[in-house]
Amino acid sequence: MSTGHSTTPVRLISANGRFYELSCTNVSIDIDRKVMAVPLPFASSSRVTADLNLSTSVITLEGVITDGDAVLSSTGANAKSFIDFSGRTVAIDANYNPSEGFSGNKISLYSSAYGFYAVSDALFTDATCDTNHTSGLSDGSSTSLRHITMDSTSKLKVGMKVAGAGIPTGATVAEIDNATCFTLSADVTATNTNTTLTFGNDKTYADGHSLIMWDGTETSGNRNLFKIFFGVNSAAAGYDTTAVANEYILAFHNGTSYKTEAEMATGLYNLITNEIATINAAIVTGVNGGSTKVEMTYTNPPLGDEYTNNTYPRVFNWVSLKSQPLISTFSGGIEATSNQNLSAGDTVQQLYAILSNSNAGFSTTGHYIVGLQLPYLSSVRATSADEKFKSVLMYTTSGVEDLPHKDKDFNYAQFSGAAGNEFDAILGGGRPQGVTFQGMRAIVDKATFVQVGGEPNIYSFTILMIATNMIL
Repeated sequence: MSTGHSTTPVRLISANGRFYELSCTNVSIDIDRKVMAVPLPFASSSRVTADLNLSTSVITLEGVITDGDAVLSSTGANAKSFIDFSGRTVAIDANYNPSEGFSGNKISLYSSAYGFYAVSDALFTDATCDTNHTSGLSDGSSTSLRHITMDSTSKLKVGMKVAGAGIPTGATVAEIDNATCFTLSADVTATNTNTTLTFGNDKTYADGHSLIMWDGTETSGNRNLFKIFFGVNSAAAGYDTTAVANEYILAFHNGTSYKTEAEMATGLYNLITNEIATINAAIVTGVNGGSTKVEMTYTNPPLGDEYTNNTYPRVFNWVSLKSQPLISTFSGGIEATSNQNLSAGDTVQQLYAILSNSNAGFSTTGHYIVGLQLPYLSSVRATSADEKFKSVLMYTTSGVEDLPHKDKDFNYAQFSGAAGNEFDAILGGGRPQGVTFQGMRAIVDKATFVQVGGEPNIYSFTILMIATNMIL
């Protein structure tokens, strides 16, 4: 099974974001490295070659443009994404010291440096607590008004908040004296036996461990994002809201035990269904079996230059989970109005007008063709057992001074963006100017359109494009 390739055509990208979809019958890529071998005199015709890496790349597109082509007059398709929580199991070692750094696949349940919160940091109560605000209590070696005794201090950590009758506001665990006694950070204000006190931290999720998603809409040109933290939460729906708008907590632990992958999928499904009106969610079978995979689909296809194919969801640290989910970013969306209602002649006229007289300059609003998205089928990027290929986009490494991952087993296909994604040849993200994994920066060198057999609504085309990094 493959995805996307048959419904994701070649795209020419304008500076203003509009794209032109072409039904190509042939695509050829020509690379000329400008290398010449020079024979040396008096050396038995031995040859020497200087390879200065002065390569040029020409992509030739050939195909036909017709009226009513499903690609050129598409009614649109909604972009899709998924998160599969059964992706990869990660071992958890509760005794692992986070100060030693990460070791293999082991992770720690607690690390202030990385912003984790231990399972035991979730708010919990203990009904065996004794306090004495007049004469104090003994820890076995001294007596203090700040001593509190209980059946067991095993769940306590220094710094935990303490609340309840006779406890000053803001008091915390200052010291754990022994197995049945701890010292409060302030004097108690009441005398009680077997009173119930609340321990733990108000915040039971980690800022550094989140999932960033786009709801597919914009406000004043800015994408409306929402953030999902992973934390300890016992909400029946498997998720909870926070005090900040568009920020949520997805429970990976309920305060007693870890959530299963299927339970986390249910929590995400409930969150999307209840909170995000612009995305539809469904639970399906994951790559490792079970109802662990959440498929998400935007409710509407993208319109105009509003792209809903994108690089979201974005993940910041999965390390507080017991498995690392498999993620596919939103892709497969086809703009409903990209070339809709254009006849074959209209399309040729549009491209002819652009190519015969347009300048690049530094404008980002013109029709000048600045990019090419050329899809291909990749087995390297296949993301599930029942998917043999995934449709991704060809890119170029021109402009990268030192190519990474030079080991012999590395495959550059793993950098290719998913077909249908938004073109983003920009300077940033640690990439040189014009380098994008969502296609390639390219300009049209020559284009030929031929009306076929006198038919008014059939044109063949040959377009030569030059891959580049900068356009002046």
